[in-house]
Amino acid sequence: MAGRLRQIPLPVTFVALALPVGIFLVFAQPPGQGLDENVHFYRVWTLTQGAIVAPSPHGVSGGNIPQCVVDYFHRFSTEASRGGSFSFDQYWSTPAGCSSKLVFTAFAGSAVYSPVAYIPTVFAVGILRGLHAPLPVIFFGGRLANLLAFVGLFYLAIRITPIGKQVMFVLGLLPTTLLLASWYSADPMTLSLAALGVGLTLRCCRSVEENRVAFFLLVLVLAGLALTKPTFFIFAFLLFLVPTTALGRQQHPFVLKAAAAAVILGCAGLWEFAVRNVLAGPIPLFGLNSRAQRVYILAHPIGYVLDLARTLIESTGEQRWIPGFFFSIGYYRPFNADNIYAPIGLVIVGSLTLWYAYQIQFGSKRIVEHGTRLLVWLPVALTIVGILLIETTLFIYGTTVGLPAVNVQGRYFYPLVLLPLVTIGLLRETRARRHSTRWILLGTVLMLIWLVLKVFVHDYTL
Repeated sequence: MAGRLRQIPLPVTFVALALPVGIFLVFAQPPGQGLDENVHFYRVWTLTQGAIVAPSPHGVSGGNIPQCVVDYFHRFSTEASRGGSFSFDQYWSTPAGCSSKLVFTAFAGSAVYSPVAYIPTVFAVGILRGLHAPLPVIFFGGRLANLLAFVGLFYLAIRITPIGKQVMFVLGLLPTTLLLASWYSADPMTLSLAALGVGLTLRCCRSVEENRVAFFLLVLVLAGLALTKPTFFIFAFLLFLVPTTALGRQQHPFVLKAAAAAVILGCAGLWEFAVRNVLAGPIPLFGLNSRAQRVYILAHPIGYVLDLARTLIESTGEQRWIPGFFFSIGYYRPFNADNIYAPIGLVIVGSLTLWYAYQIQFGSKRIVEHGTRLLVWLPVALTIVGILLIETTLFIYGTTVGLPAVNVQGRYFYPLVLLPLVTIGLLRETRARRHSTRWILLGTVLMLIWLVLKVFVHDYTL
């Protein structure tokens, strides 16, 4: 049986693990349990009403939401603050005296995301609203659609990439990843599009034949990624790694790649322009003065560099990027003897599993053309630039003035974890190591078992 299990393709194994655990998370967690899940749901609700860009009357970004929807989430946030066990029956009942009266509800934290980040949930919620389904059915239907879309796109990414399958497998099954995929969030679409982009890039770069369809799909995927979160416009520069042979008989291949990259950059810039009022309104996003933050960076560059150094070197504790990378469940429940962040054991298991998956990619050397020896390190440079962009963006729009470190969580860096795979794939072959799949499965399954048990402890006080 063990031998047969090892023969199952890794993409199929990913689906076999992600689907049951993900479906459990979709229905076992209380509504609004996820990180900022209520504001993401409000954003999806207004998108189904045609509000592509969230209105900002009086400097507050939001939309008109039925009072019943607001009461539905408020009930569970109140319940979480009291402690005790949630009841599964609560999830499927609407609040007493449910009113369809529209009330303006602020959701500045999700107003900056484009509709591309919510395509699966908008599709599901829109259909269920059109069928006049009960509110709980609409809510859980959107959650399920988000999970299915993530699993499908990530399965495709693992399948098409010629190298790095093990890394994508582990990253796609980390506790935080599956939690995000089972909630209303913009992160699952961002991560799955980044994985698809890296997979298509490697497929084009390692192919000796014409592959214009893969190049076209790569441009489309990277444009979607730039629209989900404009910070990831840097992925557009992966197009310059695509060899001329993959483009077929093109007289000016560099011009074609430059034009495609310009389109992707334009998508990111267009959406950034569309939400400029949200980012710089009279009442700034998250209540911060973004202009003061930018002035501080320009006036005190050394101080800002020291803030970044403290963030990356010293401030990696419970409320920083290491826990967010491996686990962060949402509600803080003051009366429960548990923690919403990652324990040290989970961080160790996750780090070793991900590191081992990366080690498998370092096999025999590949021959690299002289003209691309320098360009092959572009993804590593993009990774560094991406980290700085994320840190700076969160410093400007999400870090209180005077805080000695940038307020950023590790989940924001998920897409950047995949970028070095392009450099490794151009320089190395995958290493054939016996029992490697067994060790990766062991580490992944241990994390998933812990995740399931954690949900019971956190939400049902077992």
